[in-house]
Amino acid sequence: MILSWNRICLSAFLSLTCLLCGCGVKQLTILEEGNISPQLDVVYPRIAEGDSIFTVQPVDSTFALGSVVPERSSVTVNGVPARVWDNGSFLAYFPLDEENKIYSFEAVTSEGKTSTATIPFEYPDKSTDASCKSYADSINSLLPLRITFVRDHNVVRTSPRRAYWLFPLCGTTALADSFAMPYFRIPLTDDLHGWVEDKFVEIDTSCNKVVKSVLHSISVNANNGRTTVSIPLQERMLFNLIEQPESGSLRLDLFGATARLDQIYYDPKGRIVREIRWNQSSDDLLSLTILLNISKLWGYRTFYHENTLKVEIRNEPKIAGHSLKGRKIVLDAGHGGDNLGAIGPTRLPEKEPNLEIVFALKKLLEKEGAEVILTRENDSTVNIYDRIDYAVDQEAEILLSIHNNALPDGKNPFINRGSAVYYYRPQSRQLAKHLHENLLESSGLDDFGFYYKNLALTRPTELLAVLVECAFIIHPEEEMLLQDDRFIKRVAKGLRNGIKDFLKEYKRQTKNQNRRFSPWFDSYNSRGFNPNKPIGRDGQVHLHVP
Repeated sequence: MILSWNRICLSAFLSLTCLLCGCGVKQLTILEEGNISPQLDVVYPRIAEGDSIFTVQPVDSTFALGSVVPERSSVTVNGVPARVWDNGSFLAYFPLDEENKIYSFEAVTSEGKTSTATIPFEYPDKSTDASCKSYADSINSLLPLRITFVRDHNVVRTSPRRAYWLFPLCGTTALADSFAMPYFRIPLTDDLHGWVEDKFVEIDTSCNKVVKSVLHSISVNANNGRTTVSIPLQERMLFNLIEQPESGSLRLDLFGATARLDQIYYDPKGRIVREIRWNQSSDDLLSLTILLNISKLWGYRTFYHENTLKVEIRNEPKIAGHSLKGRKIVLDAGHGGDNLGAIGPTRLPEKEPNLEIVFALKKLLEKEGAEVILTRENDSTVNIYDRIDYAVDQEAEILLSIHNNALPDGKNPFINRGSAVYYYRPQSRQLAKHLHENLLESSGLDDFGFYYKNLALTRPTELLAVLVECAFIIHPEEEMLLQDDRFIKRVAKGLRNGIKDFLKEYKRQTKNQNRRFSPWFDSYNSRGFNPNKPIGRDGQVHLHVP
């Protein structure tokens, strides 16, 4: 008699659970494989709770995954053979059944016993019901009108359902001139618009004036390891702050602002901001260029104090000979609690290996002198924006979010697999590059890629933020690796090495760039530059050589 090891373990586990719970135990019989039908467990596609049908994006082919007992059974999906691994995990890539709109599964044992399962599917309904049209009509009848952003984390897109673009601060006001359910259109300049979902704003029907401000002065002050640029305005208006690493500067675009700029004050104690230049590129767009005297950005934040916009730039850290010593790093184990994340073929939830990798990495970093803070230390549910706010509140230098990957419908999981790293802000790119190189070396997996990507956990500006996808949990081989402590430790070691390599490179660059920047700044002042002298209408500060 050939026994299934999985069924023996399951029998023992259920018996022990029932005994511990005080419930009655029925005799569980382990049957010979030839006497039972195969047991199919389809993990994906899965019908959402409360639904009766699976919704799939319109694609030609897609994938399915799960497990089967006995493990040596064969599995087909829509008539296409799936690959079955020794532990019973299966993975398939196959064409959708457009005619019947079902996923059709069949498992067959070596003795010819069969089991089948079907999952119906539909495509997303893009029609607009009458109530939505009525709501849109009622809003359009009020336009133009003022809107106010009311959330701590807001988003303006380039057009409906397109790329995230601006991230307005809470309390920012704007004028909306049209509405396409559920998006308000915001005119930024004569030929430039942004779009915001109605969930982010409140409407003010009592005002339809364009948001305008006149900029008279700017001040630069240094204090407590930060330099703050203060920009007094008459209203809280939309802006876009863009990192320009190639020129060592930040560019601030103020939509609706006009310059009447007579004075810029520079704190004599400050050494981060070298100079501020401005340009009125159109009647409703004022651009400020903040030239920096540091080799690399380590974080900055924008906020309003009353109607004064402030840009706070963080000082560069002093890296000791032992590069990790004294570094403050937040590790984020993705998902947790009710949020399982992606699910592997044997139902391993992503949240579990995420936390195991974080624990292993924390141990390695602390051993070398880093201060490590976790966004979660157990199987708890933590809101994604609470994770970001917590890391910022801790004044961490680095936020590293740990995940394990899955695919959207239509992608081939046999081709798309391996390790990947994501960043969004240019200031985080160098760290992401070193993490990517070292993660590939330590994991030994395929290279799924190095990406610029607009994700919530890569968007923070206040610190260096990177998200890593260590492996593909939906692929049976990589799910098995994520259950192996040796692999977990290898991945953690690679991530630690990535942070160390970044810090070593940064220290080398700092020495070289300080030689270039510092003498220039010192001679700039020694030539008689008065940082408080009024500037001309061309936006340039004029030097006076004695």
